[in-house]
Amino acid sequence: DLTPEPDAQLVLLCCFAGDTEELRALPARANGSRYLVFSHSFSCDDSHQTSRSPASCLHEIAELVHSRPDILYMSYDLRGHFLGDDAVEELPGVTLAPPTSYDGPPVDLDRVPKYLLTFRGTLRRGRQGSSWARMWFKLNSWRMSWTLPSLEQRIKIEFLDHYVRGTYMTKQDRSRYLELLSNTTYALILRGEGRWTYQLSEAIGACAIPVLLVDGRSSGWRLPFSNIIDWRYASVQLGEKLGFRKEVELLGYLERHPEKILEALPNDTNAIRLMRERVCAIKDLFFATGVHRAVAALTSATAYALGNTR
Repeated sequence: DLTPEPDAQLVLLCCFAGDTEELRALPARANGSRYLVFSHSFSCDDSHQTSRSPASCLHEIAELVHSRPDILYMSYDLRGHFLGDDAVEELPGVTLAPPTSYDGPPVDLDRVPKYLLTFRGTLRRGRQGSSWARMWFKLNSWRMSWTLPSLEQRIKIEFLDHYVRGTYMTKQDRSRYLELLSNTTYALILRGEGRWTYQLSEAIGACAIPVLLVDGRSSGWRLPFSNIIDWRYASVQLGEKLGFRKEVELLGYLERHPEKILEALPNDTNAIRLMRERVCAIKDLFFATGVHRAVAALTSATAYALGNTR
C-alpha cells in the first residue's frame, strides 16, 4: 500500500527485490515520516551477472540513499551490498538480529563455565570468500593450545567435516554445538555466508560473550540494533584490542602471536560476570522472541529517524 495514513511515522515495505528504480518511484514521505524497507537483496558483488560494474552499482546505491532521505533500510548487514570493502558506506537504517535462536539448556550465571572460548561450525567459504577466517582457525587453532597448554581443555574450536547446503547440521552436530555454547564464557563469532552469522543470536541466547575479529564497531558488520544497544560493554572485538581494522592483518598478527587472542579477553571474574549479565539483558530485552525482535527493530528505526541513539 503506497498511500498509507499520512501521519504514519514509519511505513514498512517488504520485500524489496533489488531494483533501485522501485525505490525511486515511491511517493515521497513528508514531515519526517520514513519508509522502512527490508533490503537484503542489494548486492554489488555479483556484478558479473549484470551489465554494471561494482563501482557503477555502488554509485547508484549512494545516489539513491542521498536523494531519498525518507527511506530507511532493514538488513542483516547494512554493508551487505558490497562485501569487498568493510568501510563501504552503510545504508541508513537498522541491522536486524540474525533469524535464529538458542535452544539449549537454561542459562545459569552462577555456574562456572567448563570452557573459556568455543566455536563450532562449518568450513563454508561464504559469499566472496567472506568466511575465509574459518579455514584460518581450522589450520591455526592448535597454536593457542601449544602456546598456552594449561588452557588446552578450555578452548574448543571445532569444524564439521561435512556440509550440504541447508542441511549441514545433524542431530549429533547440534547437540555438540549446544554443549559447547551452553558451557562457555566467550563465543568466537566468525563470519558466515556474508559478514553476518546466525551464531551471534545463539550466543546471545546462551549469555555467552561474543568475540568478534573486526566486526561490531565502526567498520565491517554493524551489530543488531546498535543505535539502541551499546555493544562495547557486551562483546569483545579483537581488532580493537590489538590495533587492527582489517581481518587479514589481524589474522596475520595472530598467526605470529596466537597467545594475544586470550590476552585480549577480560579475565577478571567480576568483569566477566558483569559482561555476561549485560549479554543476558540484551537477550531478554531485544532477542528473546520474534515479538521482542520486531519491537527492537521498530524502536531502532524510530530512534534513527529522530536522530536519537543510545
